[in-house]
Amino acid sequence: MYSVKNYIDRGYTFLNNRLFPKRRKLSTFELCGTDLCDSACKHCLIWTKRPVNYLPFEKIKEIMNSRCITRNTTVALAGGEFLLHPDAVEIMKWFKKNHSNFDVLTNALKPDELQEAVKQASPRRLFISLDGDKESYLYMRGKDGYEGILKAIENLHKQVPISIMFTLSPYNDFDDLNHVMSICKKYNLDMRIGVYNDISFFDTVEDAHTNDIGSLKNNEIRSFTEAKKLISLAASKKTTELTTPVSREKNLLRIKDHLPGLAKEFDENYDYLLL
Repeated sequence: MYSVKNYIDRGYTFLNNRLFPKRRKLSTFELCGTDLCDSACKHCLIWTKRPVNYLPFEKIKEIMNSRCITRNTTVALAGGEFLLHPDAVEIMKWFKKNHSNFDVLTNALKPDELQEAVKQASPRRLFISLDGDKESYLYMRGKDGYEGILKAIENLHKQVPISIMFTLSPYNDFDDLNHVMSICKKYNLDMRIGVYNDISFFDTVEDAHTNDIGSLKNNEIRSFTEAKKLISLAASKKTTELTTPVSREKNLLRIKDHLPGLAKEFDENYDYLLL
């Protein structure tokens, strides 16, 4: 995924930040343009946030003028679903003209709109979320978006570099990981694997340290009302347990013992998962 230049630039930034701590620079920077999202994921409940927030276009320009951002800073436009920002395409056009080193993170639930946005203001790379086969995707992410994602990959993989983002979680399993790896192999796509964790910004509710991979996989879609109730319950539970933290010495399965054989063909991800 990364070129020699990427490593040199990051090495230079690291040295600068060590030698001149008052003049630190960013290698990467993620701009969450909105918390509005048209997915209904179980592993992230940002889609329940109300009122919806949008980062104003002018504020984005102001941020990009910060001293800590250089021409080598890779900026990721994210959300929520970034393309639901009312100025999404105009923002992308601005970046193409003023800071071409930018990526877009998307769920690709609107493949036609995504293709048009790429046509008008091509990012350096697309990061598309895909967490399993058609059935697993539906019940983990709450929307029947699998076929649309395949359409987006088919139409765009020769136009712009694509990285597929897969989250290994209690809501999917290693068969889903193998399935998505196979798609990446078919289209020669980069893959970025993450492991579910508790992140307050995304209003996660299930404890990653007590729920095993695949343990919560089921054929249910989480409704907005149910998700809001779970968030409230999780908040009250955390409040009452502040003095008695959950032990993390659980006998969770060892990921490396269950990785598909295909995982070794994705070197960076394999090394990460072994850790």
